[in-house]
Amino acid sequence: QNKCYDPSLNPPWKTAGCSSDNDAPWLTPQTDIWDSSATWSYAVQDSTWTSGAHFRVRTRSMDKYGNWDVTYGTATFQFDTEIPDEQAEKIQTVGQAIDYITTHGKK
Repeated sequence: QNKCYDPSLNPPWKTAGCSSDNDAPWLTPQTDIWDSSATWSYAVQDSTWTSGAHFRVRTRSMDKYGNWDVTYGTATFQFDTEIPDEQAEKIQTVGQAIDYITTHGKK
C-alpha cells in the first residue's frame, strides 16, 4: 500500500491519490549552502512511522536562477525499531534490556 507524507494533513500520512511518487508533495527542508557544496535535512515530526515499512525520499535542486534540476536524487530505506533476533536472544533480564536500550537507543 502506497502512502505519501503530507504535513499539511492530520494525520500526515495519506493513501488516497497516492499511487506514485509524483502524488507526494514537495517539502522544503532546512538547508546549509556553501561555495562548493550544500547539505539539507528535514525533521519529520510525526511519530506514526510503521516499523518494518519501506520508505523512499526523493530530492531535487534549484539553481540560483530558479531552474529545477531534471534529475532527482532518491534514497530508499526501511524504518525498523525491532531488536535484531541475534541480540534479542541474548537479553534474559530487565537489566540487560535496559543496557541494550542505553547502548543502542537514540543518540
